[in-house]
Amino acid sequence: MFFQCIYFILKFLIYLFGVLTDYYFLFVLFISWLVKIVPLFKSINRIRNVVLSSFVYVLPVFSGISLFVLQIMTVPDWKNII
Repeated sequence: MFFQCIYFILKFLIYLFGVLTDYYFLFVLFISWLVKIVPLFKSINRIRNVVLSSFVYVLPVFSGISLFVLQIMTVPDWKNII
């Protein structure tokens, strides 16, 4: 249990820093998510298992995008820059 928690935290941080570093990492993350999710659809699992296994990919992406938007919004006169 302890190592699974550490593994989840490390995966989360790697995905988050990857998204913050380069937006092309979103494509890599999407492909890795598809590779992870497709076998779950083939086996007889509930949709709940698919959604729970997707949180490892979804949470860092939403965190990274929200941090990016927050950084843009803290720039003075940000509406005219965009």
